Amino acid sequence: MSNLESELYRLFSPPPQPAVEFICWLAQQYQLDEPLALLDVGIGTGQALPLYQQRKWRVVGYEPNETFLERARESVRSAEKNPHPTLKKGGFLQVEECGEFDIAVAINAPFAYLEDETERREALQRIHHALRPDGVFLLEVPNILWFLRHKSECEVEEKPFGNQQARYSCRYEFDFHKAIMTMYNEYIVMQENQVTQRVCTQDRLSILKQSEIVRELTESNFADVRVFSSLEARETGRADGAQIIISARKQSP
Repeated sequence: MSNLESELYRLFSPPPQPAVEFICWLAQQYQLDEPLALLDVGIGTGQALPLYQQRKWRVVGYEPNETFLERARESVRSAEKNPHPTLKKGGFLQVEECGEFDIAVAINAPFAYLEDETERREALQRIHHALRPDGVFLLEVPNILWFLRHKSECEVEEKPFGNQQARYSCRYEFDFHKAIMTMYNEYIVMQENQVTQRVCTQDRLSILKQSEIVRELTESNFADVRVFSSLEARETGRADGAQIIISARKQSP
């Protein structure tokens, strides 16, 4: 049985279908052959894993949060679909594979958790090393400039949770000197308007600009960089929404 934090995180996470559909479309645009060999850094609670299995992709996933990782393992443990993904504890800086993947993805902001540029450069080097020749890297990070304009106040959402109700709230704090956005997350489980359980978490994300990410990708030997406004977009454009979506192809020496 997964713990409360992972179940509440899963409840309020975006559905995985748009991301998986975007990956399928992007693979076609870069002319990658199916079935894909895919590296997923930051798999969370593994909501996308059954969709990967349906497509018969060979998947290696990394997740640094132990409780999320266990929930991800549960999501595929009883599944009969093959191939089964390989799931590992860790993040970008633990990736050690070499030349194994057609595509590497980092959806839902894992790249932004790297606060130091030196760490981000090492992460990109490891992704570059893990990709096959002409492999593709897809990353999604929050567009903090958009957040400053549209999400400065507390955010609240409520959903059914078994025979109870769950409420998620989040407030944002910005440290412009260190270029960090801190998210203070609170999950409350209620029954008959009485709080029965409460979970509080905190996320620190780097404030990254599109131009900064593109520069770091280019300096890490990635080329054919493409920018998208959302996971629903099917053409390149301006990153003027809540997310910055960028793809790039491995450039071989």
